[in-house]
Amino acid sequence: FGQGDLCLSPIDMVRVTGSVSTGYLTELRTVKGIIKNGDFEANNPGEKERIFSEKTCQRLKEMMKMCVSDGTGKAGGIYGVNTGGKTATAQTGRFDEKGVEYVHKWFCGVYPIENPRISVCILCDDVTEENVSPAVIFSKICSYLYEKDL
Repeated sequence: FGQGDLCLSPIDMVRVTGSVSTGYLTELRTVKGIIKNGDFEANNPGEKERIFSEKTCQRLKEMMKMCVSDGTGKAGGIYGVNTGGKTATAQTGRFDEKGVEYVHKWFCGVYPIENPRISVCILCDDVTEENVSPAVIFSKICSYLYEKDL
């Protein structure tokens, strides 16, 4: 994703990781509801559409968990909770004055992986530094949520 004609936004990838981790098509909402006559009325989320079988969903979640526990996304882990994710690096074909290519680094993750509550996508555009890690940013977000019991 993110190279050539196959381009997705971070919002698209949040939907992908949300759907992979739950098995259902994820709908994103920016408005949770409205206040009408002083009372809060939540938006009706509608019916969920299953797009992955339970078996497929479990297998995909296991792979996302392995990315964080043993793979390229190790920096996306947090103490006390299993997270899952997927790393990516999209080439740009553009280079700095030293000949180092600018890349787009991604980490799309789920917290917690066993009973997903949130899906987050971190995109670091036009990076040449090796030490920039979107997985670290994801880990900090999840650590905060864990500490606040959210």
